[in-house]
Amino acid sequence: MAAASSRFSRRNRHLARGLVEGGLATLLFDLLTAAEERIDDQDRSLRFDIPLLSRRLIGAIDWACSQPSVRGARNPGAGRPPGPHLVSPASERGQALKASRSLTPPHDMAVRPPLWTNRHQAGLALVDAFADRQGRAHDTTLLALPRGGVPVAAAMASRLGLPLATWSVRKVADPAWPELAIGAVAAGGVVVWRNGEGALLRATTATTHGWLRAQEMELRRRQELFGDPPGEQLRGRHLIVVDDGIATGMTMKAALLSLRKLEPASLDLAVPVVDRDVATELSQLVDRLVALALVDDLQAVGLWYEHFEQLRDEQVLALLKQTPPARDQIPPGTSTRA
Repeated sequence: MAAASSRFSRRNRHLARGLVEGGLATLLFDLLTAAEERIDDQDRSLRFDIPLLSRRLIGAIDWACSQPSVRGARNPGAGRPPGPHLVSPASERGQALKASRSLTPPHDMAVRPPLWTNRHQAGLALVDAFADRQGRAHDTTLLALPRGGVPVAAAMASRLGLPLATWSVRKVADPAWPELAIGAVAAGGVVVWRNGEGALLRATTATTHGWLRAQEMELRRRQELFGDPPGEQLRGRHLIVVDDGIATGMTMKAALLSLRKLEPASLDLAVPVVDRDVATELSQLVDRLVALALVDDLQAVGLWYEHFEQLRDEQVLALLKQTPPARDQIPPGTSTRA
């Protein structure tokens, strides 16, 4: 948010002091991260994102209510004892929930990270959901998004007896802020851009500055290195796309759109953890989405693993070589034409 409306603004701090003097507890916090503020300053796409802001508000209320200093605090009213009080946290939470897409708190909201020791364990946990595909190497392929999706899919392949291949995709970002994806590129010339009013501007900027071209080149490098299969080898097969987690969904969206163009027999998505709203969007692109954990406002996939090291190309190649052979497995080392 702009400095005038942040937790550091003189106006907000003055108001908070007045509330405290009146016996009301206050909590000053920012609804957007510093990185998100930079995006919002450019296209104003986040300041009116009611579902996002509602989830942040709900999280703040839940956190405040869990603090020992405010547990058991009663609502202000006649005859209240002296000292700070929360202003009806339950009703405030209810109002925030009404403004969010997730209108009813699901059963898994109590789930807390980490859930898995590593990516391999998460992959094994996904196996049961695809028991109907076990041993069907003649018509089913596991496709992992490298690098993080490969150990998850390799674990699944070892139990299901399915061929494993990679399907490379690259995010497009401003080099000054590499953690902020503004787009993604996948095989078949598929490019997606971050939603919002600034999508066209992002596309123009990325093209003009060569950011898109750089990622297209890196995409081709990975396709050659990891041996992404040619599209014609996937046409008519049952495809299960695997990644280690999905926060924004931009790269996964690009991957699914590129695979849909190949006319597979079916297209499923398997992922250990995914943002709830992103899952809703991606479910429109697949025949089945299997997720072990749906998380509101997922910020960091790595938090859901005890060990979440960044993988090197050499590690990915080693995992691909270790995958048990399967009947009619796609020939390794064959690259996709982007």
